[in-house]
Amino acid sequence: MRRYPVFPKLCFSIVFITIKKDDAFWKGILEDVFPHFLHFFYPNADAIFDFHKEITFLDKELNELFPVPEDGPAQRFVDKLVKVFLKNGKEQWILIHIEVQNVLTGNFPGRMYEYQYRIRDRYHRPVVAFAIISGKRKKPVPDQYAYSLLGTSLTYRYNTFLIAAQDEKALIASNNPFAMVVLIAKKAITAGKFTDDYLLAQNKELARLLFSKHFSQRIIRSIMSFLKHYIHFENKEYYTNFDEEVTILTSNRKTMGIEELLLEKARKHGEKRGEKRGEKRGEKIGEKRAEERAARRMKKVVTNLLKNTDFTDRKIASIADVTLTFVKEVKAGMKKI
Repeated sequence: MRRYPVFPKLCFSIVFITIKKDDAFWKGILEDVFPHFLHFFYPNADAIFDFHKEITFLDKELNELFPVPEDGPAQRFVDKLVKVFLKNGKEQWILIHIEVQNVLTGNFPGRMYEYQYRIRDRYHRPVVAFAIISGKRKKPVPDQYAYSLLGTSLTYRYNTFLIAAQDEKALIASNNPFAMVVLIAKKAITAGKFTDDYLLAQNKELARLLFSKHFSQRIIRSIMSFLKHYIHFENKEYYTNFDEEVTILTSNRKTMGIEELLLEKARKHGEKRGEKRGEKRGEKIGEKRAEERAARRMKKVVTNLLKNTDFTDRKIASIADVTLTFVKEVKAGMKKI
């Protein structure tokens, strides 16, 4: 990846060329691992960004900058606008846009340049741009837009990153959560060539690798969800089979499993009780109790963060992986005591 100087105020423009059905998964995982995303591309990120300050996703500002016309296409090219802080105390805005296709079509370099000049025109900030291609392509993609006419010329270069071309061994060895995301996306590129049995075994190995990393429970939950939904099984029953395999992997661990696994265990417990009281009733009881336990646990985590840190409500919601409304309800309850 080409390296550029770091300006006091920057705007990162990041394009994901991906498949439409996977668009939402990329959106979610980017928010969950965003600091690690920056570390992945900038090994010296700690010297550039102030990670002690809140990272804010500015959807409202994004909609104002790139509105979707009423009679236009359902898809949009720009997806996330993020505000972070530099070590020198200055703000920088990071723009992430996702192109909903896995092959390059049309004037791609021209679109990259258009995003850049629209950002500069609105915010008067330099732009650092990435084009991340999640399709099968391994050959280099255009990384610049240029024209020259009658003595006037312009060249705009941006960074490109092809997931299919990444070194799998390096991704496996990395302790960066975003590397794990890239590895899953790389595996998904060839998923259609294999049987569900092969994919089940592959996903199990990916889950085992994920659990071997020293990631936080929140990050593990997020990446597990990404893995579960991003690599598709032809037979839907294999999703349940995968849940059962992961339950076995986590049965002897001290860490709490992902929320989906808790609900799955609750469902099975409910089914056993249902043998005597009715299967449906038992399933509901099990799920309800699991949800209640999870809620109590999350309430305790949020309460501790409210008492012992000066984090904002939004940051606490991100750390605990709960909604902002939940954090505010816990805070309101603390004031009544």
